[in-house]
Amino acid sequence: MTDALGVPVHDTDEHWMRHALALAERAQREFDEIPVCVGYRHRGEVLRGFPASPSAQAEAEPVYRTVRGWRRETVGIRAFEDLPEAARDYVALLEEEVGAPVWLVSTGPRREETILRGDAGLEALLGGRRRAVEAGLAPAG
Repeated sequence: MTDALGVPVHDTDEHWMRHALALAERAQREFDEIPVCVGYRHRGEVLRGFPASPSAQAEAEPVYRTVRGWRRETVGIRAFEDLPEAARDYVALLEEEVGAPVWLVSTGPRREETILRGDAGLEALLGGRRRAVEAGLAPAG
């Protein structure tokens, strides 16, 4: 499944879908509303994944959940709580629909424009290297 911007929602790689997501939010700030495809209606049933057969694909209608967009510059924001409320709501919707936390949010093209989130799960993913990763994301001083 894809959101309005073509980002996979349910059909992501199964391993990562269970563990974590990374999100680049820069493009989403251009919209007043963000429709996120959360399923496909086929013959009265809502499917959570993209239909496998070409005939079902031709008949299926996307099912959307919509969140507010934000028209505020977010480049350089380094703390999740400093993102606009609508951006945090978007992240929460993706986490709910996919069933995995968003551990990384990119707010710009530079590596220091990255928000790392998560607790024990992120530590497990990084193999105890979180401090080193965060140090690498720090702005050059």
